[in-house]
Amino acid sequence: MAEKLRTMKSLARVLVLSSVATVCLSGCPEDTPPEEHGYVCVQASPSLLWQDKVGELFAGTTEIRLTVNYGTCLQEFYTSTNSNYAQDGVEGEEVFLEWEERLCSEEIAGTFACEVQSFKQNFTGMNANFQISMTGIDPAGIEGRKIPIGPLPLENLTECTPQVSLAPSSVAGYDSNGAQIWAVEAFGTSLANAGLDGRGCMQVTVAR
Repeated sequence: MAEKLRTMKSLARVLVLSSVATVCLSGCPEDTPPEEHGYVCVQASPSLLWQDKVGELFAGTTEIRLTVNYGTCLQEFYTSTNSNYAQDGVEGEEVFLEWEERLCSEEIAGTFACEVQSFKQNFTGMNANFQISMTGIDPAGIEGRKIPIGPLPLENLTECTPQVSLAPSSVAGYDSNGAQIWAVEAFGTSLANAGLDGRGCMQVTVAR
């Protein structure tokens, strides 16, 4: 009797598994492809002279402009091995359009309020950099927040370390008339690798 029960249970498991397999063959969703692009971030803190005047330091900021230099891996990726992923490339045009919406999304930017105004890649001579203009800035939400910079291809696409560095005058705030309000005074961590979780933010102190 016990042996007969075991046989019946085994048969039932086989039938259940077969049913699941049949359903998946006809209607299960496909596996989500891995992400190929990510971002880095920068955090701006007041310089020593402005630590007690943070509100005044960032007051009137409606736009933040950021510039990062592409490391060797990304320079070669965009200009040689995968130029179709550059901003004006066949693949790149779609990627950059997607990230115009995605970069300031809640999932990536968290509580940092922003809208992408423009992206611009520059490849002139020995220079290779990436510029972003962000608007829709909340002046009270700048200090210490993770300001995202992307899109940047991830290592599974580049097959090398996708690193960027902050350029001189790389982070600055502007008012609604385009006049500069504050800029970088000193760098903390100025290198970062593209990722998906905002870890390893680059650090700057800023002043008027």
